[in-house]
Amino acid sequence: MPINDHIMPRANVAVLGISLIGCMVSLDVFGADVAVARRYQTWGLPVLPYAIGGFGVHSAILTLPPLVYSIIFRQLVTPPQTFAEDYGWSFAVYWTASAFGYFGSVAVAREKSQVCAVFLVLSAFVFSGAPLRLPELRRVLGDFIYEVATSSSYIRWALEAAYIQEAVYHQRSYDVSGGMEFFGLVMGNRGRDLAWIFAIGAVFRVATYAALLARQPSSNWRKGALGGRVRAALAAGRRPPAGHVELAEVEVGRDSPAGARAEKVEHV
Repeated sequence: MPINDHIMPRANVAVLGISLIGCMVSLDVFGADVAVARRYQTWGLPVLPYAIGGFGVHSAILTLPPLVYSIIFRQLVTPPQTFAEDYGWSFAVYWTASAFGYFGSVAVAREKSQVCAVFLVLSAFVFSGAPLRLPELRRVLGDFIYEVATSSSYIRWALEAAYIQEAVYHQRSYDVSGGMEFFGLVMGNRGRDLAWIFAIGAVFRVATYAALLARQPSSNWRKGALGGRVRAALAAGRRPPAGHVELAEVEVGRDSPAGARAEKVEHV
């Protein structure tokens, strides 16, 4: 291990930058169109096709930014690992970070979604072994909390994968076991690390779908806010009874500037 190990600091900057970009650009995939999901629910249609369509279309778009990153990174640094290894690692990080953006845009109000997504990414960074090395983090948190916190941090697995994919080439020139031990990493775990990253991304996509289901449209209409006589009259194309006053909720979407409001409709 060289005195100044350049692999981990560079990996820290790369994984955090890719993650923040990935979660930010994903906020509008469901956040801007969540009213569509609510409309599906109102009509009695399943939300699952809408969610799968959003995930599928955006996943195709997600392949491009890691490609650009890998090309620029290799031009600036000329690392020993192959282009496929760089791209596979950066795509895994970007794909999972985008799920944090999906979830943040649906779980909270739109004006708070950016804060929520960034909070999730930074929380993963705190338990990644970057601010505190993994051996130090274990001593601070204790074995059980350490295992739970670091296992759920995709950045922890991303940093190990990034370190391994470069250190495996450097071990031909010098002993890298000191660096691996210093950071609490294990050589040969790269495949497991990538599997963990994708698994966490899949979990947050499922959580996003669950959050879409939880955002049920208002039940005022279903409960008969317009009244039975008014609904029957409207269905038959007739005017409601004279002097009949009811309240009808107008759904304009929670994310609309107007919000969901109630309008008083008076028929004279």
